[in-house]
Amino acid sequence: MTHTTPELRVTGKKVLFEGVADVTVTHRRGREWMALGSMTPGDKAIGLQSAHIQRNSGEWSIDSTPLAKFPPAHAWDATGYHCASYVRGRVDGEWRGRIYYASSSSWTDITGPYQIGFLEFDGTGWRRHSEPVFQASLPWERGTVLEPNLVYEGGLWRMWYCTGLSTSEPPTIGYAESADGITDWRGRKVVSTGNFDAAVTAIDGGYAMVTARHNLTGPPSDGGLYLSYSEDLASWSPARQILSALDGTPWHRGGVWKPSVRYESGLFTVFFNASEPRSDSYVGKLSVGQLDFYSS
Repeated sequence: MTHTTPELRVTGKKVLFEGVADVTVTHRRGREWMALGSMTPGDKAIGLQSAHIQRNSGEWSIDSTPLAKFPPAHAWDATGYHCASYVRGRVDGEWRGRIYYASSSSWTDITGPYQIGFLEFDGTGWRRHSEPVFQASLPWERGTVLEPNLVYEGGLWRMWYCTGLSTSEPPTIGYAESADGITDWRGRKVVSTGNFDAAVTAIDGGYAMVTARHNLTGPPSDGGLYLSYSEDLASWSPARQILSALDGTPWHRGGVWKPSVRYESGLFTVFFNASEPRSDSYVGKLSVGQLDFYSS
């Protein structure tokens, strides 16, 4: 499989939701489903909602009931469920759904430090694992790990994550893998520098990775979303830009990040965070965008 110069045909781009962020999308229980982060006035933590596609209209609808309770007020993840990532893997011989997320104990600085934990579906609801399962431990991680994106492949929980948040240095994407997704994370390595997220999905004959280029100070000149291919999850084709944050579109001119990817029969659907600059907000007006394209 050679994908170094893919053909690209964009078929649509739109705002899906406003005022929410950090979506993770999958096909679950016979329908398209997502989890997404949200805050309402008075909340001191980021909560989790779910959404599904309505069969009568084909439009996404956010469910009214929260997906999970807030973490305890003095826990390691007291600020809630940042940058959620859904993944399904084997636990004690059974298939289980998990939502990995990053969090911190208090709102001190946007750079963290963050750690990563997860919720697990126990058949009736989402049960929070009480302790973080992944923390920064190497110098290049600069004391913080966040933006987890996971796949379960080859009996391993494989995670791509962001490290080293700083307003003066570019972010770094790291990779690690674990047999149980909780302990003994191995193979930590730098995947790329200058990217804020890396979302991987299986495609025909291999894998695709969508990365986001975004800095804490705003989108760089080449900010946007990029597409790469791999046959083995080890080596990746040169990244090709599939969306520019600075193409003149008002609702994402403040930057794009946190992609979640769905793929079927050559069609990619990428959900992503978008920001429109606003004078009264550090992160701007948040929305969730959707980009549809074919690549071959």
